[in-house]
Amino acid sequence: MHIIDLFEKRERAIYQLFLLLRSKEKEITIRDASQCLELSRSTLLRYIETFTEEAVANGLGFTFQISNEDIQMEREAGLSLQDFIAYLCRSSIKYQILLYLFEKNEFSIPKLSQELLISEATLNRQLASLNKMLQSFEISIRSGRLKGSELQIRYFYYQLFWQTSSNVHWQADRIFRQQKKYVPIFERFYQSPFNPRQSNQMALWLMIVYKRMRLKDLDFQDGYRLIAPYKQHKFYLHLRNLFLTLSQQFSASFQEGDTMSVFAFLFSQGILEAHQLEQLLGFGGPIMEATTWGFKQIKIFLQTDLPVEEGALYHLNQVFSHLYFFTSHIENDLKTLNEYDHRLQEVAQTILTRINKEIYGRKKDTYLLHHIVSLLELFTYVMQVEPTIVQIGFSSSYPSVISYPILQTLQEELEANRSITIEYFDETKTYDLIISYDYPLESENIFYLYGSPSPQDLQQLKKMISVLHKEKLEQSTRLIEKSYFLIDRR
Repeated sequence: MHIIDLFEKRERAIYQLFLLLRSKEKEITIRDASQCLELSRSTLLRYIETFTEEAVANGLGFTFQISNEDIQMEREAGLSLQDFIAYLCRSSIKYQILLYLFEKNEFSIPKLSQELLISEATLNRQLASLNKMLQSFEISIRSGRLKGSELQIRYFYYQLFWQTSSNVHWQADRIFRQQKKYVPIFERFYQSPFNPRQSNQMALWLMIVYKRMRLKDLDFQDGYRLIAPYKQHKFYLHLRNLFLTLSQQFSASFQEGDTMSVFAFLFSQGILEAHQLEQLLGFGGPIMEATTWGFKQIKIFLQTDLPVEEGALYHLNQVFSHLYFFTSHIENDLKTLNEYDHRLQEVAQTILTRINKEIYGRKKDTYLLHHIVSLLELFTYVMQVEPTIVQIGFSSSYPSVISYPILQTLQEELEANRSITIEYFDETKTYDLIISYDYPLESENIFYLYGSPSPQDLQQLKKMISVLHKEKLEQSTRLIEKSYFLIDRR
């Protein structure tokens, strides 16, 4: 599912124009934009004009400018993506239906059509369109209620709210604030301090659980099947006891499915620290099997027997955990496959396909662009080499009036890129090379200046620095060779 599917026609075109301009280094012409968006010139101009007028009036901080047939966009630095998407959702009938369902849980066609000020025929068309979109989450709206796996319903709303509501919005929500008070309990319980994003993620999930746990006839069967390999693990049992205590504070009846949904969320959204997931993996299960197999495939692809660095394996585990527990994702189309090598894409798709079918036992592929991009981001990361920087110290026994111009010349001539830094000599630091102007030092790597650097001096220094850089590059450590994650710890 794509977030753009929720928008009305004008807002859909505006978002497409935003994505188009965002991908270009400079402005594009009205003609090119019209062709790319498959809109007539007059329609595109009307959309831009009306949207910009309303955005300015509402203080959105986002406008389009047209000059000499070129379109540019301007946005305030403090405008979050959530605020921008939330603004585009304001006129969306589909979005209003989803919000109504979340708050009321059910509706009748006559009542909801009056609530939204639309005809019953229009409402029925919107519901049909919405159901097509919800198919990827394997949920649907029938008889005025959401039907399908409760775990997927909760994750759908989590994705929806996370992308369409800013932090400011949630801080004003009473139930969100109430649930956020419980977040420190999870931090202490898992010895994982949350950053602001993780804290909001956890609070949002708890809010959704709190709202949904009071409903009757919830379908947890799919969740029970997924959690079965983990139900006897100490991690699950400890969480069950914790959530049982919390549910009493919620003044709500305890359901096993609620614990299951919190477990699935905690161990798939990059919230807990690596040491917690490392211990969980030690108990086995399909996610560990997928992570172990995927890890081996990456080693084969990279042609290395070296251990994978902790952060890389953590990311890999989270990708496969998401693939295991959740059937879909709401894409915002900001990430595409265009920037990645085609061979890498094939490797990522092969890994996901085999895990889906051979380890998770699914008959059809359920991986998405989200999963492919996540693996491609991992490949990009693990193939990086730690930055190699040649550290150069400049020592001078003369005052700054004499020495500073020399340092400036050296920096201008030799600091060709970020791999070389030249600074005043500090006896407490270690340098690859010391350039000295009448400053006696006992060092093997030293180059003495006889005054301001001559062209010959600079040429000789560049050769020395080039050799030093090459030596450091050969000795540099790839990211996958650093401290690693003991995947098979028990």
